[in-house]
Amino acid sequence: MVPIRISRAQLVFIGPSRAVAGWSNLNFRPLVATYSYLANSPLVSQIVFTNNGQRRMAMTKTYDQANRLENVSSVTPAAASSASFAYAYNGANQRTLRREADGSYWRHEYDARAIGRHIGAAWAWLGLPFQISNWS
Repeated sequence: MVPIRISRAQLVFIGPSRAVAGWSNLNFRPLVATYSYLANSPLVSQIVFTNNGQRRMAMTKTYDQANRLENVSSVTPAAASSASFAYAYNGANQRTLRREADGSYWRHEYDARAIGRHIGAAWAWLGLPFQISNWS
């Protein structure tokens, strides 16, 4: 393992672009992120964050058969707070939906005439749109 210094943080690699741990001593507190990978893949399956040896959060990622991000969930030990996101894609591998645990979602639109240029996104909760962004 070869540590690489980045400002006041370090990463440890076991191979090309394959981090297994990172840490920082900002504010004199050891912050550590440990990475796990899918078997025979460069895709990260889990990141566990610890502080002073205490587990603070675990983030788990799942992927579909095309290696596209399908689900992300984060859990704290106290389970007082957690987050979960699910993603959907169209036939051109463009992300079209991000659904959150509370049922709210982001829906993305693309311009088929301009080689899939992202033209807008809308956020909705309980089916009611709250925010619409257009990039035309």
